[in-house]
Amino acid sequence: WIQNFITMPLTPHVRWAQRKDKLLLKVEVEEVKKDSLQIDLNPSGKLSLKAVSNKKANEAYALELEFSNEINTEESKWQQFPRYIQFWIKKKESGPYWDSLLKTGKANFVSCDWNSWKDEDEEDEDEDFGGGMGGMGGMPGMGGMGGMPDFGAMGGMPDFGAGGDEESDEEEEEGKPQE
Repeated sequence: WIQNFITMPLTPHVRWAQRKDKLLLKVEVEEVKKDSLQIDLNPSGKLSLKAVSNKKANEAYALELEFSNEINTEESKWQQFPRYIQFWIKKKESGPYWDSLLKTGKANFVSCDWNSWKDEDEEDEDEDFGGGMGGMGGMPGMGGMGGMPDFGAMGGMPDFGAGGDEESDEEEEEGKPQE
């Protein structure tokens, strides 16, 4: 009995977010042996994953998810990272957000990925959901922080610890940026 308990695969934690046309899943499995990774993504909305970790004495992982709606496997993709496997899953039909990720409702190993989540009404159509920081480049308008006052020319800070309001209006004017 104990041997069966020890060899049972673990269920990895899954974090998810969505957009009108796709899902983002992060399946948290560390240092997966590439030759042990088995992924099956079914258009009816099922994801199966089996893997063995190089870490923690070759722990085995298994995951079975049945999504609440159908998916487009042709346009879905995944990528392996050292600490997780990330999936970009295309919904079969674009439209309103799904009420739930899973057909069965909530699961204790699934949680929202708040770092990737956007409310449906805040969704940006031009966003590259799967590309991370792609296209950000140098953030236009930030070079040299134009429009910001020259803090070196502002003078010292007033001494708020000394009793009362001893600064004159002239000293306060000195710290304001020049136009």
